[in-house]
Amino acid sequence: TRGHAHVEVRTPLYDHAPFDVKTTAQNGNYTAELHSGGDLCAVATVTLPSEPPPAPEYQGLALLDDTYERPAASADNMLALKASGCRAKRFRWSAEHEMARYVRDQSAMPALLRTDGQDGSGGYANPGMLLGCGNRHFGSVAAMSPWVHLETRSRNFCPVPLGTHLISEMTILDLFTKKGHEFADCQFNLFRDHDKACVMTIWQRAIYKMRGT
Repeated sequence: TRGHAHVEVRTPLYDHAPFDVKTTAQNGNYTAELHSGGDLCAVATVTLPSEPPPAPEYQGLALLDDTYERPAASADNMLALKASGCRAKRFRWSAEHEMARYVRDQSAMPALLRTDGQDGSGGYANPGMLLGCGNRHFGSVAAMSPWVHLETRSRNFCPVPLGTHLISEMTILDLFTKKGHEFADCQFNLFRDHDKACVMTIWQRAIYKMRGT
């Protein structure tokens, strides 16, 4: 209901490369650093503030449907989407969702997040699934390949039980070029469909067009 996380990728971690993760905890805040080959590749901070800021309100944006044709993720088309606004996207949290588990053996997950019904106390959407809504929404408004997710700031407002339908509303906040890569800063607000309560906000920075592609 009030957790906040900031995750930043600083340098690539390549396939098959060995890496170490170091974690520290202080005053209820947790930090993790991922190191490989002497480089700090990624850093994450998780906090649990006593009072979260006010949750955003549902805007009622038009939804993506089967008739929507994704434009190519060019600078001009992304500017047009920023100006005109992006359509919202619908999701459903269920035990059959591809992100129902984020480890091979679900019994290794906290009971709160397990969907196997062992004790009846779990089934809530895990952070990977909710953050993935932002990724999937981003990839649905424009055709891009490859693209690179670099940074996320996320905040929780309420849990998501099994069977919940969600609506993600997306705003492109900024577009810029750096070292030949095209970047987009986007905001995603996730709402429960039945009462339009906000469950999570996600600020996301990504390279939507790599240099030379």
